[in-house]
Amino acid sequence: MTSIPIEQTQRDHSVGVVGVGAVGRGIATSIIRHHRYPALYDIRANATEGLAGEYLVCGSPAEVARLSKVVFIAVFDEHQVREAIVGTAGVLGGAEPGDVIVIISTVAVDFLEEMARLAHEKTVSLIDAGITPGSGAAKGESLSLVGGPRDAVECAREFIEDYSSKLYYFGDLGMGMKAKIARNLVIYCGYAAMCEGALLAQTMGVDLEAFLEIIEYSDPMLGGTGAILRARALSLIDDRGTDDQRALRRQIHGLGMKDLAIGVDLAQTYSLTLPMTHEVLNHFDMICGVDFDA
Repeated sequence: MTSIPIEQTQRDHSVGVVGVGAVGRGIATSIIRHHRYPALYDIRANATEGLAGEYLVCGSPAEVARLSKVVFIAVFDEHQVREAIVGTAGVLGGAEPGDVIVIISTVAVDFLEEMARLAHEKTVSLIDAGITPGSGAAKGESLSLVGGPRDAVECAREFIEDYSSKLYYFGDLGMGMKAKIARNLVIYCGYAAMCEGALLAQTMGVDLEAFLEIIEYSDPMLGGTGAILRARALSLIDDRGTDDQRALRRQIHGLGMKDLAIGVDLAQTYSLTLPMTHEVLNHFDMICGVDFDA
């Protein structure tokens, strides 16, 4: 690590990162790899330990802002985002008119809008740029889901592209966050489905390690959740979808109704309750979109 005192540095610290945890560290790593010299802050004094390259460790978010045209906020929750932006020695305490704040953290859209209003009072722009997966940032492999004023997005684009394989611009402030929240639902509901399937397999005496290996091997071939999602979602915007999409939905619906019913019955023989599976079975017409094909 090279941490240079502010008064001695001649580097261009045009970008900063507040929050050097799992995601923020990855963002900082990619920014450094692109021969930039970011200003960094984390509430933990040892957060940058082991981080390679040249960068400046600051004493507060305000200090980061004084050095940076664009500041990324990559902290845990809304409370930490608020502290980072408007708290004592927050970003707005050091930002100048025309600066841009980029919210990486997943937060509620109304909270995001509140932070944007407070930033606007200081003539500072705020955009949202959730990423998926967060673990890809260090290698420049994350996808960035962006919303906010286009001029502010363009100001931050070069830094976002440092850690992103692709930037998706969804439009106005909050639209990127809405896309990220919807993406997260797919992830977490998928976790729940996986847990219920694994629970049933284990309870029946199926080799769990082999079962998991089968899932990991076959999911990419089946397209995972993306296959049905694309066939279902596109039907909502493309006149109920193409003939091929309708055929795929009907095929998945028929197989799913049969297989889900078998799974529910089998679980009952082992006195297992699988609430998510029950809900999916009860709403599978809607999930597959066959209600739109009637």
